[in-house]
Amino acid sequence: MTAPAPAPDALLLRQIAQEDLAAHRELCARYRLFVYAEAYAILWDAALAELAAAEAFQEVWRSAGHFDPGAGTAVAWLSRITRSLALRRRASVCGMPIQSPEPSESGRGERGAGPL
Repeated sequence: MTAPAPAPDALLLRQIAQEDLAAHRELCARYRLFVYAEAYAILWDAALAELAAAEAFQEVWRSAGHFDPGAGTAVAWLSRITRSLALRRRASVCGMPIQSPEPSESGRGERGAGPL
């Protein structure tokens, strides 16, 4: 017997919006390294990147109901949350300006952003 296919990201976010802790755990496990890498690329500090990643997943828990799958992918939405929080953390801790990379620099668009 084969294992069931993993839930699509958009489905996980709908479940998280309904306060499904198991769905949140699955999304965290799926994207833990991705979120950490996004934060680390901005902060260049492992401890700060861990804090930003944890904060990003907390924000996902709070705002999953605002995700619009018609506006972009769940990964793009999660990336936007992570980058926004990491930039804020960098500005508050390091006194560095908040600047987001242009989509052409990062290779990613800004669609699918959640409310931040």
